[in-house]
Amino acid sequence: MAESSADRIAKNLAEFEREFRRTVGQQLRVLVRKRLEEEAVEASTLSDHTLEDLAAMGHPYRRGAIPNVPHDDALIHRQTEGGVGFADSFVSEIREHGDETELALLNTAPHWKYLKHGTPKMRRRPLGEYLDAVIHDELFPEFVDSIRRTLKRLKVLR
Repeated sequence: MAESSADRIAKNLAEFEREFRRTVGQQLRVLVRKRLEEEAVEASTLSDHTLEDLAAMGHPYRRGAIPNVPHDDALIHRQTEGGVGFADSFVSEIREHGDETELALLNTAPHWKYLKHGTPKMRRRPLGEYLDAVIHDELFPEFVDSIRRTLKRLKVLR
């Protein structure tokens, strides 16, 4: 029996959906694993001030306003020479829940919770909020552009 046009359309739609999901998944993985991790590492490995310089400025071990704040509180100076440090402990995850895909960037360093929430002596370091802004302002537009390119490649958009 010959394939009907409705069967061909259904088959083409199913093929399109598989290809689209595969491509979007790959692009999301590249953005998360490469770009977001790079942004996180870059924001947490500053080396433009020594620990002595930072201490003299009262950063980050001062509550309230710091007159000579060297950077936004989200940016972190590297304190580990060699070996595995905070910046080396980023792990990205992509979780799929039905039709939804969620990305997460975690840090497995034991002292991450102190940086994230602060301590009685140290200011909190809102790296997550900084990375959210990077996602919104930079990565999401890149992702949308890559979806557009995918749709054009699949000849859905002209």
